[in-house]
Amino acid sequence: MLFGMDLSIGCILAVFCFQSLQS
Repeated sequence: MLFGMDLSIGCILAVFCFQSLQS
């Protein structure tokens, strides 16, 4: 369960960082 949450949070952070670099 914790691994799943950690994976989803990491994915969200990756998308957020990607959008920040794009703008």
